[in-house]
Amino acid sequence: MLVVVQMVKERDMIGSQLVRRNDEVSLLNEKVKILEKTQHKGELQYKERLEDLRVLKLEIRHLRCKNSVLEKSNQTLDDLRSMANIVRPLPPPAAVRARVCHLPWWQAHSGRTSLGTIHTTSTRRKFTQ
Repeated sequence: MLVVVQMVKERDMIGSQLVRRNDEVSLLNEKVKILEKTQHKGELQYKERLEDLRVLKLEIRHLRCKNSVLEKSNQTLDDLRSMANIVRPLPPPAAVRARVCHLPWWQAHSGRTSLGTIHTTSTRRKFTQ
């Protein structure tokens, strides 16, 4: 009878240990699930950042290409401007001619004074000064 009582106590003790171990295992399984979800979210965010980097690198490449094209076109425009100035400088407008020749603007715009008169007047002023 003593043996039976001792066996029953051991069985109860092993049963309670088994229940505690099962509780620990279930808690550990929940922690593993939470960590796996967190890892999965982190991997998705990492992939998104990699995609953002790829897009930004493409945009940088596009902007560098656009910049080089604009620099070449700007250089071409400068070359064309210098060629245009070498070939034939543009005549100044009437208001500029009037300022250069020291005439009032209404005389420069009226038909009374010709360019020859303006030229001789401006050369006379240069020599008299």
